[in-house]
Amino acid sequence: MKRKFFLKNFIAGSLPALVVAVLLGGSAVWMNFREARAEVNRIQERTLLQLKDNMNVMFSDADAQCLNYSAYPYIMAQLRELLNAGYQDMRHVEINNMLKPFLDSFVNTKPYLHSVYLYLDNPGGNFFASGVGVANELNHRDTLWIEEIKEQEDERKQWIESRITSAYQKSSYDERVLTLYKKIYYSGRRNPAGTLLMNIRTEYLEQLMESSLAFEGQSMVVAAGENVLIQAGENVNYFDLSAKEKEGFFIEEKEIPGYDIVLISLVPARVVYSQAAGLISLLWVAIFLSLLLGMYTAFLTARRNAGNVQRVINIFEAAENGEKLPEVSKRVNDEYSYIIQNVVKSFLEKNYLKMQLEEKKYKLDSMYFSFLQSQINPHFLFNTLKNIFWKTVRMTGGQNDASRMIDLLTTLLHYALVHPARFVTIGEEVKMTECYLEIQRLRFGPDINVDWDYDSATGREEIIRFVLQPLVENSLSHGMEHQKGGKLKISVTGKEEGIRFCVSDNGAGFTPERLDEIRARLTSETAPVEGIGLYNLNRRLILTYGGEAGLEIESEPFKETKICFQIPVKKS
Repeated sequence: MKRKFFLKNFIAGSLPALVVAVLLGGSAVWMNFREARAEVNRIQERTLLQLKDNMNVMFSDADAQCLNYSAYPYIMAQLRELLNAGYQDMRHVEINNMLKPFLDSFVNTKPYLHSVYLYLDNPGGNFFASGVGVANELNHRDTLWIEEIKEQEDERKQWIESRITSAYQKSSYDERVLTLYKKIYYSGRRNPAGTLLMNIRTEYLEQLMESSLAFEGQSMVVAAGENVLIQAGENVNYFDLSAKEKEGFFIEEKEIPGYDIVLISLVPARVVYSQAAGLISLLWVAIFLSLLLGMYTAFLTARRNAGNVQRVINIFEAAENGEKLPEVSKRVNDEYSYIIQNVVKSFLEKNYLKMQLEEKKYKLDSMYFSFLQSQINPHFLFNTLKNIFWKTVRMTGGQNDASRMIDLLTTLLHYALVHPARFVTIGEEVKMTECYLEIQRLRFGPDINVDWDYDSATGREEIIRFVLQPLVENSLSHGMEHQKGGKLKISVTGKEEGIRFCVSDNGAGFTPERLDEIRARLTSETAPVEGIGLYNLNRRLILTYGGEAGLEIESEPFKETKICFQIPVKKS
């Protein structure tokens, strides 16, 4: 019996706890993994963008240098004369002393620069180098790049390669650099005037990349095509990895247009998995503790229930055998105490089981009130307005302003309440707007001057209801309120890109500050307290036709206020 109780209580108590632990723990592990992966991607993205910005700054400096030389043909002419002649007289020495500070100052102010060369095609094999001045391919250590320039096609304006170079003739220190080749062009000419070489210290870029590494085992690569120019972090050759091996990394790439350079970041997937591994361990611990707690609780419950059942059995057996019934506590702690107490009470009264059924009647009086939203029956409303219409006609002996306003209002209500379609034709919308304007003329007199510019060719196109009337109402209520001689212009014109609706008035208009406030209200996520009509129309247009269909408001105080929107035309 105890074993049966134990298994039943263990399953009933432990299974829900296990399910909850697995679901919550699994969800936590998945969310942690997803967040960790997203964080890795965000950091990779930010790191590559920073590196890209730094390299773009370097490339921009090269562009600025090329622009300086191309913008001053005199300097290029002096340089060409110097390179063609070498050092032949004092004039050439003076030219060298004039040009050299420009190049040296540029190199000295840029910590990432190793050296800069200027090359113009000349018979002597001369070129201009920072820190040196005029140099020759025969007496300068770093001259292999001259052949690189000669071998390149004329159409190639800029490119990058990784080299080993030294800026000094007798230097024993060689340094790896990224050499940026940029051809110099005079304005309006197709043939290059020369070539600028900017040698960027690879060490500088490696330090930037090393300082940006945020994860263990991360690798960053600067590549041109499939050639690795610079690499920092773990020595992982991205281009040698198979498709299966690349699945073990989170990879981000950024391209620098115009230079055929790709920036690559590789983070081992184990970085993310290791974060989730800790939660998985905690999940197993939670499952184990849940099982232990379930077993302990099931054991206690089974022992208690088995003892209570045995006591009930003992009382029945004593009663059947006519033995003295065991004493029981008068306190009712659980269902077993309740059973025992009542069994003992029954047998003590007349020594047999006496069943007494008591019927108790309870009257439950509860009031349920709900506030039902009243719905106006459109047919009842229209019939009522028609009755009022005919009463006004009989009272005056014919048509009058009141009966005309009722007739127009009935038409508008029929348009708003009865029409089952969401969309109507533009012709119907224009007709209903004219009804509204006629009601306003009947209310305020014929002072409302309306100029229509309606392209009837658009009349068959469909549109959502009530797009013109709110704009007209806004102009009459705010722009032309208390103003005599006001003019209202309504235009509906068709174009290739869509149908444009505009309502303008010559009323009070808005100040620039007030105009900015209105525009801000239109784009707000929550409905404003005032201006609900324009906000509602703007939201309906955007939800139906997209963001480009929103309201456009222009205003000059006491001159003109113009509100427009445009909807696309359905292509047949």
